[in-house]
Amino acid sequence: MKRLTLGALVLITAMFIAACGQTKDEVKDDRSAKTYQNIDFKVNHVTTTKKGNEGKKDLVRIEMAIENNDVAEVGVGGGDFKVKPNGDKEMEVAPGTANFGDMIKPGKILTGKITYEIPANTKSLQLLYQPDGKKTELSWELAVPKNK
Repeated sequence: MKRLTLGALVLITAMFIAACGQTKDEVKDDRSAKTYQNIDFKVNHVTTTKKGNEGKKDLVRIEMAIENNDVAEVGVGGGDFKVKPNGDKEMEVAPGTANFGDMIKPGKILTGKITYEIPANTKSLQLLYQPDGKKTELSWELAVPKNK
């Protein structure tokens, strides 16, 4: 009987310790390099700033590096990407913002930033690569830092 009670106590303690290590507020932040058709995509940095004084919107800026490992020149631009803040509807780049876009020669790397207007206090977003504008070929789950 003592062994059963001791075993149950150890099991409950282990479950409690495991549960304390996880919180609902933890957000996945996947900045891994991903490849589509011999083009490597890497999320380097994510920043957030307030938009205006209203406090309802933030601007999130995602800095990326894109390397062409193909034999032909390829075009990639900010318009090829969309975001889904907090898993909601897809959003396009913020109008009136400077976003990267260029032809990348074989063996070369393009670095640049994409800017989106998202709801204030967004904790996470999905970055979607949609070169045809419809089908998602690559995606990243990114934590959104608090605005500055």
